[in-house]
Amino acid sequence: MHEYLFPTGVIREVEKKLFNYNDMERMIDAEDVNQSFKIFNDLSYADELLDMGSPEQYREVLAHDLGQVKNFILTITPDPKVIEFILAPYDYHNLRIIFKARLAGKNEIKHTTTLGTISPEKFIKIILADDRKETLPDDYSKLISQAKEEILDNYGPQEIDSYFDQKYFAFVLKKALKIKDKFLINLVKRQIDIANIKIIIRSKLLGRSLAEVKRDFIFGGNLDSQGILAKYEKELAGLVKDMEKVFPERQLACELNKFLEQQEFWRLEKALDDYLVRLINETKMQVAGPAIIVAYFLAKKNAIKNIRTVMTGKINNIKAQEIKTRVRELY
Repeated sequence: MHEYLFPTGVIREVEKKLFNYNDMERMIDAEDVNQSFKIFNDLSYADELLDMGSPEQYREVLAHDLGQVKNFILTITPDPKVIEFILAPYDYHNLRIIFKARLAGKNEIKHTTTLGTISPEKFIKIILADDRKETLPDDYSKLISQAKEEILDNYGPQEIDSYFDQKYFAFVLKKALKIKDKFLINLVKRQIDIANIKIIIRSKLLGRSLAEVKRDFIFGGNLDSQGILAKYEKELAGLVKDMEKVFPERQLACELNKFLEQQEFWRLEKALDDYLVRLINETKMQVAGPAIIVAYFLAKKNAIKNIRTVMTGKINNIKAQEIKTRVRELY
């Protein structure tokens, strides 16, 4: 792990500038959106705001900031597999969008991102124009060929989302195993468990069939797929009890039980997001390693999500206390 000593030192320094609870409280408790925006302007994002005159432009600032974080990790990460692990969500986001566009017969693509390892333009040429001159890494080349055969004649938009969710988690689990980092392997397995919990509970609330849930279920996590799917058509309380068993953390078990009482799905999503933040917090005890770089990137994403929640609330005149119930825990 000696190759990670320098990157770890750099990360530990920049972590000091991460969005913190004091910053968040000040923004939420500000008297109006303009005051919140001013506080935001005083944070480490200030250099991005020189030409920004309106609070509504905060989204552009955050998007640019995440692009800078990508460039930062590209310069300090010694292993390309770790880069692929971190940026894979954005490549798979683009694949979903472009395959949906092809399915709908659209040539104009919106809402792609440049945060992945592959440019969206390259994906567009290969998927929409069947350009054979463009080349991709083997993983993506095989995935696209397979997806063209399996998706286009048989899937709708929702099935495309499920298809790429499954492919994404298989991809990052394989990368974590190749990186040989126990924390990253456990992180992916926990993310798979959380994705499956959301699939099962949302499906239960919507009255979806067992066949639909089986189609969407993601393998590779800690949840007993056979056991929990066999019980899917029984009561929700039993399913939640089985889900608790794969999480050693008492706090999350309490939140799952609260969900049974309140039946508010957004609160469950928040509890699961908070669990992941507490999980990546464990990397603060590590001396060095790839997980520290991954945790920093995820911490930045989480901070950006919270800033969006605060600014959206302030713009829409949501009361401070309501905003506080919606924000996630911080790294």
